[in-house]
Amino acid sequence: MAASFSSTQSPLVGKYLYVERLEFSPYGESWGFECYCLSFDNGIYTVRNKFGQVYKASINQITKIIDITEQQKYRVGDIVEAKIDYLQKDGDWSTDYCQIISVKNFANDFDYVLKNIKTGQIIDKRQNYIVKVVTMQQPKYMLGTYVGMKHMIGVQWDPQTVIKNGTIIKVNAWYDRVTYDIKLDTGEIKTDVFDYSIVAPAVVKTKQQIDQENIESLRQEEERLLRQLEMVRAARALVQ
Repeated sequence: MAASFSSTQSPLVGKYLYVERLEFSPYGESWGFECYCLSFDNGIYTVRNKFGQVYKASINQITKIIDITEQQKYRVGDIVEAKIDYLQKDGDWSTDYCQIISVKNFANDFDYVLKNIKTGQIIDKRQNYIVKVVTMQQPKYMLGTYVGMKHMIGVQWDPQTVIKNGTIIKVNAWYDRVTYDIKLDTGEIKTDVFDYSIVAPAVVKTKQQIDQENIESLRQEEERLLRQLEMVRAARALVQ
C-alpha cells in the first residue's frame, strides 16, 4: 500500500524514498528503486536513483521513506584491510590491503573505490566489505643490528635449538607483520625471519676459553669418578 503523503506539500524533498513502478521489464514486471527526492511540482515528484537516472513519480508510487541508519566509517586516504575474493573451498574471504581513493554515498550505501597496495588494481567495494583500518607495523629491530637467530637442528621428534649470530640486512615491514633478512656470520642469508625467532646474540668463545672449559670439565669428571671409586671401596670394606 502506498504511503499516505499529502500531495499539496513537499515533505519528501531531500529525503530518500522507495519508489515503485519506475521501469518495466520486457516481460511486464515493474521495477522500483531507492531514490532521492529532488523536487515536487503539481503533485509530481522528481526523483533520482543511485545510478543518476531521473524519474517522475506520483505519490501513489512512493511506498516508504528510507531511514538512514548507516554512517561513513572510513575516509579517503585510509589504508584498510578489505575482503577481495570469496574462497569457495575454504568458505571464507581472502583479504588484502588497499588505499581508499574515493567514496560515494546513497542512502545507507557507502561505495568505496580502492587501490590494492601490492598490485595497483582498482576495485569497488561496499562498506561492509572493509574489515578495518590498518597501519604499517613498526619493526622491533633496526637495520644493521647484530642479533642471534633461533635455529632448529636434530630430528623432528627430538628437535634442538641453537643460536646463530648474524646482522640484519633488510627490514620487511608490512601492515600485518614485520620480518627480517639476516646475514649469518657463516655468510648464509636467512629471509623473512619473524620477531619470535630473534634473540640476543650468542656469546662467541675464543679457542682459549673453549680449551679451558674442556679442561675444567675433565677435572670435574675425574673428581666424580674418584668419589665413586671411594664409595665402592668403602662398600667392599663393610662386606669384608
